[in-house]
Amino acid sequence: MNLEEKILKYLTFFLVFVSPLIYWSHGLYPHISSKTFFLYGVTEIIFFYWIYLLITDASYRISKKALYFAIPMLLFVLWMTIAGIYGVNFSTSFWSSLARGTGLLTLYHCLALSFVIMSMVEREGEKYIISLFKWFISGAFILALSVWLGPGGFGSKSVVLATEGGLMGNSSLAAVYLAFALGFSAFLLFHDKVNKIEKWFISFAIFTILFSPIFINISGLFNGYGLMGSARASVLTLPLFVCFFTVFYFLLSQKKSLKIVGLVLFLLGAISFSYFWVELINPNTSLHTKFAEEARGSRFIFWNIASQAMSKHPFTGYGPENYFIAFQENFNPDLLLKENSMEGFDDKAHNIYFDVGVSGGYPAIIFYTFFLLGIYYAIYKAKMSGKITQKQAAVFGSLLAGYVFQNLFAFDSNLSLMTLSIFAGIFYALGTSEIENKKNYKETKDDFIFALLATISFLVCFVFFVYMPVKKSKLYAETFASPINQRASMYKNLLSGSPVGEDWDVSGLAFDVYKKYSANAVSLKNDKEKLSFVTEDLNSLIAYLYKITETNKIDYRLYISIANLENTLTYFSGRSSNAQDINKLFSVLQTAEKLAPNNPNVYWAIAQTKIWLGDFKGTEEAYRQALNVAPRLPGSYSLFLRYAQALNNKKLFAEILAKGKENVPGFTFK
Repeated sequence: MNLEEKILKYLTFFLVFVSPLIYWSHGLYPHISSKTFFLYGVTEIIFFYWIYLLITDASYRISKKALYFAIPMLLFVLWMTIAGIYGVNFSTSFWSSLARGTGLLTLYHCLALSFVIMSMVEREGEKYIISLFKWFISGAFILALSVWLGPGGFGSKSVVLATEGGLMGNSSLAAVYLAFALGFSAFLLFHDKVNKIEKWFISFAIFTILFSPIFINISGLFNGYGLMGSARASVLTLPLFVCFFTVFYFLLSQKKSLKIVGLVLFLLGAISFSYFWVELINPNTSLHTKFAEEARGSRFIFWNIASQAMSKHPFTGYGPENYFIAFQENFNPDLLLKENSMEGFDDKAHNIYFDVGVSGGYPAIIFYTFFLLGIYYAIYKAKMSGKITQKQAAVFGSLLAGYVFQNLFAFDSNLSLMTLSIFAGIFYALGTSEIENKKNYKETKDDFIFALLATISFLVCFVFFVYMPVKKSKLYAETFASPINQRASMYKNLLSGSPVGEDWDVSGLAFDVYKKYSANAVSLKNDKEKLSFVTEDLNSLIAYLYKITETNKIDYRLYISIANLENTLTYFSGRSSNAQDINKLFSVLQTAEKLAPNNPNVYWAIAQTKIWLGDFKGTEEAYRQALNVAPRLPGSYSLFLRYAQALNNKKLFAEILAKGKENVPGFTFK
């Protein structure tokens, strides 16, 4: 093996091993963004180095048949690009947010990675796949250990491990990734070219993953967390893996009688799934009620919002990563009820069908379905050509089915997309006719020009898609974590550099600042030493947010945060606003109302602003509007009653109290 072969091969191994473990504490949302930009950077190195090899060495070129298999994946990415261009906000579609990292830019990197994997599998054969899976499982094993060390396991106090998902942060995202590791492990256990020592390690890795606090929580017997893992949808998927495996194993049998049994099981499974899904989404069933108790009723509201959004934009949707716009546009005030966890903002539908549908309309769902079916067809062809056994094909078929089932209750992460693209690339290559040893007809030629062009292309991509966003992420984290006596001068620096984060992350950071100040309003007001820093910080932050509104015109949370921060500043400073400032603030509130007309928060903010202006009639109108859009929300009545109480308006107080008791079961005012 020459040096160039080793470089490309070990770079892919390095990517799958390190990706779930990478954690850079200096960035914003480090559990996610660290992995996003690591994925981008390493994939760009791999891809452009592969492009150079592709030009100079014929053995790296992908066969036409493998490219044919990749057509559904290409069409899906193409349609999502079109949906992003014609959607409501291309910037979010392209960059995503630092908190997610699943936009078009990630899809492009995953697509590029898939082509490299196709090339490597065609060139190197099953030895490469076995090695790739070993490195993947090793990284997943360490990830599982980090989950064991977290709150559901040994309770590490480390900030890095303080979440249920260990180094992945979120338990659901970790579960989907670890499920792939379980599938890859099963493949290797069924492979005769994996030695006994390696199989012992793989078995131990399976045990570590399967009985971690994410799936079946053995440590929960001792720390009070219980056996049910934190990723409940994934726990439910485990027995389904066995069912899926059985169905695929029979369907892939050479015996006609077993094929018939498999087909019958498949049909029974489809009917059973349809029945239980109807029961799940029907609000009058015990299954629906039980799910709402265990996983929060907000999940059904998210799906209903997505359904409304798809009806409004059925063809191209809102664009990738723009669910939050559909969410605010079709906001259901019941989300603010305590039983629904009072979730006022959300950027994912928590369901693969609805997330894809909102992103790209019904055509995106069709293309995504073809993409998945294309992988299944490639698995089938690989089995029929003898490249994988019946058991291995059943393992991979059940793994893909389990992935889809889990994502009916969750959403993709940057690493699940990466893994799916690798999975697809492997089978696009295996689904072709018997792979020749391409090394036998290797044609190599050195070309300095091609190397230079590949290097320049890599550097351009790396600077714009990795270096600058990482620098911006670090700046966000440093700015909002700085003491208030230093922060005011730092906001202006956020206006330069990469635009990443300005469409969703900024509004979240601003809203967090508002919550922190409002929760400590009285103590800060009475602290004369801190008060001047607080007012200076608020002035600078608000000025920065107004600049952001010049480009970000569709984020309700941004506008409501500005309004709330303006009112907070008025409270702290005791300022009297001039007509220009008042008009500017009401323009912000009108935009917020236009973006989310059913969200009572905007009317509460209007009422608060009217109070500062002494407009008591306008205040009452705003509170009544909040009652109109959220008649079942106790908070709407409580705020109105406090206002009536402050005015000593007993008639108004009695009227609103009566309405509260009429519309909210068990309503009381304290």
